Amino acid sequence: MFTKVVYLINTFICAYKGNVWGRKLLENSLNEVKNPTKAFKNLPSANQSDDSVYFDKPIFILSAGWRSGSTLLQRMLLKDPELIMWGEPYHRSNIIDNMIAQLTSLQGDWPPKDYYLTQGESDQSDEFIANSWPTLKYLRKAHLAYWNNLFEEPTKKFGKSKWGIKEVRWGSKHVKYMKWLYPDAKFIYLSRDPLNAYASFYHYPSAAFLNWPTEPIFTAKDFASMWLKLVNEFTALEQDGTGVLVRYEDLKDTKTHDKLEHYLGVKINDPSELSKLVSPGVKKENNNSESKNYLPKINILLLKWHLKKQHKRFGY
Repeated sequence: MFTKVVYLINTFICAYKGNVWGRKLLENSLNEVKNPTKAFKNLPSANQSDDSVYFDKPIFILSAGWRSGSTLLQRMLLKDPELIMWGEPYHRSNIIDNMIAQLTSLQGDWPPKDYYLTQGESDQSDEFIANSWPTLKYLRKAHLAYWNNLFEEPTKKFGKSKWGIKEVRWGSKHVKYMKWLYPDAKFIYLSRDPLNAYASFYHYPSAAFLNWPTEPIFTAKDFASMWLKLVNEFTALEQDGTGVLVRYEDLKDTKTHDKLEHYLGVKINDPSELSKLVSPGVKKENNNSESKNYLPKINILLLKWHLKKQHKRFGY
């Protein structure tokens, strides 16, 4: 009798919540999503004999959010006449996150190894081929072809031989993905005093998203969280030997120029030689032409509260 009652209870639970195997699979899957780049350890790396790359050392400028000098640094690099630096391309389309999402599930025991078709049989009609996939080597080639077609091909059409991307939203997982595709890529990380960056940002965009449309950056709390996350990730990446971290405040310093030129192997523009293009985030005072970035005191207090003095670890 007791066994029958237990059986009926389990049957009811499975009918209502799904079977135990399915619930465990869901739990494991949700845990795997928390570490989207873990799959890279099991994915095939670059193979020069298979890769078709016109320029295999793209340059990526990544800043800790908006109003941090990324466009200025982008222009500084364009002293190289062979280089084109694409700026925040298709950012609302989340193109890089969607590409990474294709790889996140390739962890643990999934997919089973027998899903991959490693050799072609003359007659597969008697084989179980419900799941028959090209190997991961071809998945990587498909990803590489996507980026090459989107950025390399138009680079050649413009008569250039090198390309790069400037972004204000990308962090560690994006760098790891690009390193998987382009092992020799160059990465420059840029930070700015968050109080000054937010003072400029406060007046500038009508709407901004770290990841559209689910991660808006609307408040001081949003900005502080984004800034801390990205600067911490940039610091860890530099310590691991992936890229160099520079401060916006040091872009005019000749030591910074030397550091960047040595890392990139190219000459860069002195920012003092570049014309000022925009002046967002301003408030006129005394009805004259002089202006400055203005941030309400409540926003300053909220930003400092959410930074919790952690920005001081980075010299701010």
